[in-house]
Amino acid sequence: MHRSSTPTFTIDLETDVQACDEILLTFKQQGEIKLEKHRADLEIEGSRISYTMTQVESRNFKARRPVSMQAELKTGGKVIYTNIMTVFVEDVLNDEVI
Repeated sequence: MHRSSTPTFTIDLETDVQACDEILLTFKQQGEIKLEKHRADLEIEGSRISYTMTQVESRNFKARRPVSMQAELKTGGKVIYTNIMTVFVEDVLNDEVI
């Protein structure tokens, strides 16, 4: 992922997530939660969850550092978590929002 870009993050699960009551997608960098997105903010299709960051959102991450991402899904009284996924943040020469 590059700072100030509009990256799309996709999680493919083994189960249909359309029936989930709540979904929370969390992005964390250097021990600090930088971004959280709820079900209404996400694109959900069958067993796939996707989210496209805005330039402003991706700009908030520090370059040359990893970012971890994890989804929490709640259905009825059950809560499950996806595996933690990590991406590296690349710097850009100009991080102006266009």
